[in-house]
Amino acid sequence: MKGRDIISAFDFTREDFMHLFNDAKICERKKTLRIAEDKMAITVFLEPSTRTRLSFTAAMLKIGGKVMDFGSIEASALMKGESFEDTIRMIDGYDPDVIIIRHKVEGSAKMAADIAEHPVINGGDGMHEHPTQALTDLYTMYKTFGKIDGLRVGLLGDLKHGRTLSSLSYALSMFNGVKLYCIAPPILQMRPEVVEKVKGKMPCKFYNSLE
Repeated sequence: MKGRDIISAFDFTREDFMHLFNDAKICERKKTLRIAEDKMAITVFLEPSTRTRLSFTAAMLKIGGKVMDFGSIEASALMKGESFEDTIRMIDGYDPDVIIIRHKVEGSAKMAADIAEHPVINGGDGMHEHPTQALTDLYTMYKTFGKIDGLRVGLLGDLKHGRTLSSLSYALSMFNGVKLYCIAPPILQMRPEVVEKVKGKMPCKFYNSLE
């Protein structure tokens, strides 16, 4: 996966997921690793975040890498009128091994990846996707059940605006025999474009209540 952007859950394959699950098992057994001693990540969180930002920082430090943080948007040149495109070019100029971006606008991570020469990981872009959170959810299922194939998965809550649930649906569609149950009031049901992307890959049923 070296050098690849991760913008969507579809940027992973089923084989990628299984490989990463095995790597995660190794990481869990050891307090720190030295596999990224000469690597640097730049975190660019242009939307409020606690868990995702700290998770990326902790993960990079655990594998021995370094992290440079962009800081808050209020303290950046964006507040003085610098464009998003120029900000990404500036960040890319620091020669990071990976740029991790979070933004409130859909498609911003893809735009950053198109501009930057270095790999970009999407830490959440508006209602669009949050592929690494989906990866964490998948790994939790894998640890709990020992498999993903054949699971019946219920997604409950605000499915319309939940970018994590979009990514998780895409990821689940890559496994065999998974059945998806979308549980939400009609106004908050899964967006049609998400349903369309998993159509034919995984049965998807819709319910208005948990009962």
